[in-house]
Amino acid sequence: MNVRKQALLEFLEIPDTQLVIPVYQRVYSWTARQCEVLWGDVARAGEEQREHFAGVVLCAQEAESWGCCGRLRIIDGQQRCTTVTLLLIAIRNALASGALAVDGLCASDLDRRYLRAGSGDDAPCKLVLSHLDRCTLATLVDGGAMPDEHSARLVENLRFFEEKLAQPGLDAGALWRGLQRLTAATALLDGAEDPQAIFESLNSRGLPLTAADLVRNALLFGEGEGERRVLYERCWRPLEEGLAGVPGATMDGLVRAWLAARFRDERVRSDADVYGVLREYLRVSGCGVGELLDELARFGSRYAGDEEWRAQADRSAREWLEDKPRATVGEFKLFGD
Repeated sequence: MNVRKQALLEFLEIPDTQLVIPVYQRVYSWTARQCEVLWGDVARAGEEQREHFAGVVLCAQEAESWGCCGRLRIIDGQQRCTTVTLLLIAIRNALASGALAVDGLCASDLDRRYLRAGSGDDAPCKLVLSHLDRCTLATLVDGGAMPDEHSARLVENLRFFEEKLAQPGLDAGALWRGLQRLTAATALLDGAEDPQAIFESLNSRGLPLTAADLVRNALLFGEGEGERRVLYERCWRPLEEGLAGVPGATMDGLVRAWLAARFRDERVRSDADVYGVLREYLRVSGCGVGELLDELARFGSRYAGDEEWRAQADRSAREWLEDKPRATVGEFKLFGD
C-alpha cells in the first residue's frame, strides 16, 4: 500500500484518469448538514491560511481502462470526493456566468483539471459514481437538461453550494485558498491487497466514539498539554468519578443531556451532528473551554444526585437526538438554583 498525504484537489487532478465508485457501494448520501460542515471547514482553512485534514481516500488501480483514460477505484472516500466535486461545479458555473471572480482561475481550468478526465468538452466525467448517481453527476458536469429520473441529493447539494457562493460579501479568493488547503491521506493498494478487507478494517473494527468521547476531544484537544491536564483533572475526571457509583448514570448520558439543554434549538440526528454543533459554537462564540467545563460540572452534579431529574433529562436528550424537540431539560431548572 502506497500512502501519502496530499491536497484533495491534487488527488482529483490526476491527469487522464477516471475515479470510479464501485457498484457495491452505497449511493451518495451526504445532506445539507454535511455540506454545511464542509463549507465551514473550507472557509476556515482559507481565512486562517492553514491546512484542514479531510480524511482518508482508499483506492485501487483498475486493470481495465476507458478509451485513453486509466481508472482508479475509490473504495473509501466517495462522500468527500463527490461533495468537493459538487462545490467545484458550483464554482465553475459561477465563474462562467461572471457571478464570481478569482484571480488566475477560470471556468475552463476547473473543467479540465478536476471535472473531466482529459481535455476538451467531450472528455468523460472525472468522477464516475454508481447507480442513478452516475448519470446525474455527469449531467451536472456537462450542464445539460436533467432527466426526469435523477439523484435529488446531488442536485440539492449543488444548489446548496450555489446559494452559498451567491451570499453578499463572500471572499471568493479565500474560499479557493481554503479548498486548496483540504488535505487527505490517500492510500493506493497494490494488486496483492484485498480492498474489501482493508475497507472493513477502516470502517467496522473497534468501538465507535461515544458522544462523551467526541465532546471531551472537542473541549480539550485545542488546549496546550499543561492546560489540558489541568482542565481534565479539575473538571472532567471528577465528573467521571462522580458518576461511577450512580446506578443508570453514565458519562455519555450526562453529556447528551447537557448538550440537549444547551443547544435545544439546534436540529440534530446523531452524535456526529452533536459534535458539529459544539465545534461550531466553540468557533464563533468566543466562550472559553474552562467556562463550558465548569457549566458541565454544575449540570453533572445535579444529574448524579437527582434520579427523577436525571430521568427527565435523559428523556429530553433522546427526543432531541431523534429530532423531536418537545419538552427539553432546558424548560426546567438546570442546576437546582
